[in-house]
Amino acid sequence: MIFMKHPVATLLKNRRIAILFVLLVASACFGDRGARCHAQPVANEAERRAEEALAGPSGETVSGQPDAVSSDKTTKGQTLLELFLAGGVLMWPITLMSVVVVLFGVERSLALRPSKIVPRSFIRDLGEITADGPFDPRKVYRLCQQNPSVVSTVVRAMLGRLGRPMSEVEHAVSETKDREASHLYANIRPIGLAVTVTPLMGLLGTVQGMILAFYTTANLQAGANRAAELAQGIYVALITTFAGLCVAIPAAILAHYLEGRIINSFRKVDGVVESLLPQVERYENVQRVTARQLASETPARSSKTSAEPVSRPTLDASPKVSAPKIQG
Repeated sequence: MIFMKHPVATLLKNRRIAILFVLLVASACFGDRGARCHAQPVANEAERRAEEALAGPSGETVSGQPDAVSSDKTTKGQTLLELFLAGGVLMWPITLMSVVVVLFGVERSLALRPSKIVPRSFIRDLGEITADGPFDPRKVYRLCQQNPSVVSTVVRAMLGRLGRPMSEVEHAVSETKDREASHLYANIRPIGLAVTVTPLMGLLGTVQGMILAFYTTANLQAGANRAAELAQGIYVALITTFAGLCVAIPAAILAHYLEGRIINSFRKVDGVVESLLPQVERYENVQRVTARQLASETPARSSKTSAEPVSRPTLDASPKVSAPKIQG
């Protein structure tokens, strides 16, 4: 109704709206073009300054051929000697520990051979002695003297308590085994020390390198590339940790392997001792002998022997019993 009553006013109002819309569109178009024209010199100026900053003294940019060659040289990687020297002072004790691991590893590998702990020839000869006839402690003792090893030492300690209560015999066997095990484990301890110490040395070197890296970065001049300097310091600091782990991991594997060999060897020793204990038990409280008597060729006699029944065993005539099977 209003538009019908006042057509002139409505037309004038619509014309004003149309003119206003046209003006807004025109200002937007020309304003955007003007902004582009104004920003173009600024962008050109920024690009020119960046190119000048990247240009070298001779006018070549950093992305030129000479600098690319030098970049290739720096990214090829360093030699072991360069890494060692870059690691700092703590690389020397880490290297020393690696030498210790190698030396003691070779020495223990030779010392833990079967011929040094449980020789096969000893097991074979012992089985023949116990299977041929009555158990003769003198023959077994002389066999132990002829085959020096861990198992022969334990058997000699057992025979040295022949005729005494079995508690004393077992105690002598236990003490001898502990002593021999201590000797075998003695030179494995330096390897275990290297497993524990070398990672800590590497960590100490890394902490020292990080401190120096952050200190150097904090004291750089304004405008210096702090990120690159910090990355270089961290890279150098991590070398000692890498070196420490390279020594500790093989040392841990080696120590575990050697300890396993010792445990398996003493299982064989226990098997030999357990097979001889029933034979030794028959002499309990019958006749006590010394190591000299066991080592002698002539039978040892005791005044107690005549007082004992004939059925009781002596060194001269031990009862015929079935020889146990000794596990090699």
